[in-house]
Amino acid sequence: MLARFGIRAMYNVAARPSLVILVKSTSSSLHEELSLFVHSALQGTEVRTSERKHFDSVAGLDFVRTYAFEATSHRALQSIMTTKYYCAGAVAAVFNHLERTGALDVVFASLRFQYTADEDTVAIDPKTAAQLELVASLRGDTTGSLFHILNHTRTPMGARLLRVSLLQPLANIAAVMARQNVVEELLNSEAMFFGLRKALKDIPDLDGPLAKLRYRPEKAKLHHAQQNVSLVITLKKAVESIRMVSSCLDGARHETLVGTKKVFERAVTEILSPILAVVDDEVNMQKGANSMRHIRCYVVKAGYDSLLDLVRQVYQETIDDIYGLVQTYCENFGVTIRLQFNSTTGFYLSIQASEKPPEELDPIFINVVRKGKILRFTTLEILKMNDRVNNALAEITLMSDKALHSVVENLRSRLGLLDEVSAKLADLDLAASFADLCTRGHYVRPQFGATLKITEGRHPALDKARGSCTANEVHADLEASPLTFVCGGNRSGKTTYLKQIALLHIMAHAGAYLPASHAVVRPLRQILARFCHDDGRAGEDWRASSFTAEVLDVAAILDRVSAPLATAEAAVATDEGTLHSSDNGSSKGTTTLVLIDELGRATAPAEGASLVYAVARHLAVRPAITFFATHAVRVVEHLRQHPRIKVVSFGVPPDTTADRPEANTHNAHRLQVGPVSSSTHYGILAARLLRLPKAITDRAAEIAYSFDRPIVVESDPGASEGPLLRELRAFQATSPTLAQWQAYLKKLQQELVGHRKAGRNAILGDDATPEMIVLD
Repeated sequence: MLARFGIRAMYNVAARPSLVILVKSTSSSLHEELSLFVHSALQGTEVRTSERKHFDSVAGLDFVRTYAFEATSHRALQSIMTTKYYCAGAVAAVFNHLERTGALDVVFASLRFQYTADEDTVAIDPKTAAQLELVASLRGDTTGSLFHILNHTRTPMGARLLRVSLLQPLANIAAVMARQNVVEELLNSEAMFFGLRKALKDIPDLDGPLAKLRYRPEKAKLHHAQQNVSLVITLKKAVESIRMVSSCLDGARHETLVGTKKVFERAVTEILSPILAVVDDEVNMQKGANSMRHIRCYVVKAGYDSLLDLVRQVYQETIDDIYGLVQTYCENFGVTIRLQFNSTTGFYLSIQASEKPPEELDPIFINVVRKGKILRFTTLEILKMNDRVNNALAEITLMSDKALHSVVENLRSRLGLLDEVSAKLADLDLAASFADLCTRGHYVRPQFGATLKITEGRHPALDKARGSCTANEVHADLEASPLTFVCGGNRSGKTTYLKQIALLHIMAHAGAYLPASHAVVRPLRQILARFCHDDGRAGEDWRASSFTAEVLDVAAILDRVSAPLATAEAAVATDEGTLHSSDNGSSKGTTTLVLIDELGRATAPAEGASLVYAVARHLAVRPAITFFATHAVRVVEHLRQHPRIKVVSFGVPPDTTADRPEANTHNAHRLQVGPVSSSTHYGILAARLLRLPKAITDRAAEIAYSFDRPIVVESDPGASEGPLLRELRAFQATSPTLAQWQAYLKKLQQELVGHRKAGRNAILGDDATPEMIVLD
């Protein structure tokens, strides 16, 4: 994974974990920052330094020319990478690192280089991905995650593509719609859909064998020969299964499916025929170590190599001798001895412990070990025959590898085609998985438009777990009402609603259908979120207080929304200068989705409400669609008059009595327009439902209702007159003329205005505006 350093690069590292990250040795601050990020967010990744001279862009282009699949591939890449100085330098650094460490010998023209621009994916930082439970639940396992819900794939390639599609959803709407079109065609053709689901189940994992094909060891050893034999068997099975997948695509109409079928047909023609010229037709993948070992012995056709046939005959005779020896043991000792095998020890013997205690076994049986109710042992004859079998196997493997040399080299020359086949299989499997999801519930194809509007949307996890859940509307307009306050009582569903909005957007950008009756989503550039349950922080901030944690998170969100994304990434000074970009962070037709849950809950109520007010006002005029869950009802009541802010709430059900809102304990999780009344003390209701003692909740309710009553301050008729009134009476006693009254009142007015302005600035500051409010 190669990318410009910055926020996006960290996202890419989290989405596609790496073993090693290379950093220039002169970039000490960058090395420190990356190390902190890797330590807090990634496991098993090491940050290493490399000398500046290894980041050579010219050498990087040469490496692409040398190792890219085809000439057309590296020519297209050259036109892009000529202007991507740092990306080409990173390519050179990777290959220089491999050459210095001597870890790999890469085969020429065997790699697929793909340049992916930042603009091609929706940015989701690792913390937001964890909070939204995209690939792992908050418990740490996959159960309940969005990946677990959507994963109906049949191949490992499809599952990996699904994971990447959730962590880095497609931002290219044309690519998203192409995937949606495939899903739609599969839903409209039952024969194609069910045929593909059945055929894809037999496809083995291709990425592992293809990775081994890319590297040629300097000196061939026995385990390399075993590896070659195994990957030929795997690829034979894969291509034969691809032929079945291709036949399922007969009659496909969409250009993506038609192109996929052509690739599969080409693979069958160019790859399967050379394999079958050497490999036995009956050879196939089997379960079990002994079965696979036997298959590897007979992978080459009989008669292809007479010497190989002779060694295989010796091998088979030795196996027959072992079975005959076990039968002799059973007859001589009157016990039922079973012959077993594992890949470590080879053949060994076992009996039921109840049939004969260990101390009664004949001394011919050695290495006796008890495993539960089973006694395991062997004999000297069995050990000798195991050696003969292993020697024959080694000879057969080396000779088979020599016979398969032309097949392996043909496969290496077709690595570009095989890699394309793997990618097409992953895309097809993912589309079939999304189509299968639609058969399990009511899903609709989302459209992309300027206004976000989801009708009867459902949270995908709740929809699957419960079979049915409360459906709610989602509506936002970037031009008219980009910020929506979400109010409601405790446990009413505010956090779930916010997560639902994010998950539905991610599913739409991944190409999946949505659990809703109608859906129009706005194309996104990035998703930023802060949820109240994430007070614990990793890495260098693990000792931060809850308030510090949420302020740091919100500050990061405001930076990402306010400052252009590309500008933030480009502000990395290097020895060569500073990167610059014209991207303004808000591409045409795309925007940012911001989700903030209960800001200010970890500080004093007045300060928390003030932060809610200030942050909301800031986000309301930014190019972002924001959903803001809060309990600051008075702030919401004031800001609902703002032209770019609207308010929805999970309120008290209609059958609740007006005088005692807590009398009804039912919560329908139904969204409604407008805020919750400040006199609805849902916190006390929640406390009562959670079994807080009744005396305490009753007393709390009385105090809360007393706060709702207005405070009337009666004037004291005997109070002394103020200084202003005394001054007026003294001036009146002088019997002034009309002109004197006018001059006196004008002077008094100017003094009063001056005093008020000075007093207001002293309290609110010089930047105070008439829009500011004082919160009680």
